[in-house]
Amino acid sequence: KPEEEINFLVESMKYFRSRAERLGAEEVKNDMAAQLLNDAKQLYKKTKADKKHQTELTPADKQIFENYGDNNVEHDNEDEDQFF
Repeated sequence: KPEEEINFLVESMKYFRSRAERLGAEEVKNDMAAQLLNDAKQLYKKTKADKKHQTELTPADKQIFENYGDNNVEHDNEDEDQFF
């Protein structure tokens, strides 16, 4: 990207970050909720490859599902696509 565009994006990012901090936002490191969301996205992409043919889960994917399955997470099917 041109240097001007990169500078604009960096300045925009700084602006929104400072506004969020003034409103009381705090930076979160090692956020388990973010890790859970990333795991769910990866698992969802693997199983949504083809609606007619669901791919078989690997042992690692099965472990993710068992740890964070439907029993632990509330979700709305209509909202699933907005995250991917």
